[in-house]
Amino acid sequence: MIGLDIQSKIEIHKIRLETYTIEKEYLLKAMIGGPTGYKSVSYEGMPHACSNDTTLDRSWETMQKLIHLCELEEWAIEGLEKQYKEMESIMNGTESIDLKVQYLRDAQHMRLQAIADKLVYSLDYIKEVSCRNPRKPTI
Repeated sequence: MIGLDIQSKIEIHKIRLETYTIEKEYLLKAMIGGPTGYKSVSYEGMPHACSNDTTLDRSWETMQKLIHLCELEEWAIEGLEKQYKEMESIMNGTESIDLKVQYLRDAQHMRLQAIADKLVYSLDYIKEVSCRNPRKPTI
């Protein structure tokens, strides 16, 4: 996820968490049970799909993996949100225009015109500040 801003990373982890949670719910419903032995039939009368019943121990292992994945995603979201709040507080507390331009350009991936509008400076001045602080190459 190199090159993504923190907000995008948070959204990605939230989507993963939602997916794992839905998968857990479906697996739990399958483990609890329901009507079995029914197969869907197509309009031509041929079986459309067959269900392969898994054993309870295998379903339990899958459930444990999903629980672990959900915990990891929650941990990642919590850490990224904390990091985002810290960066925002630093940016709001600093008076350095250089740091603000670097943060908005590199971390938030904002264009220089948008930075100039946000910080209420001219575009030429923001370009000058940006040139003083070149981007650091990422690996």
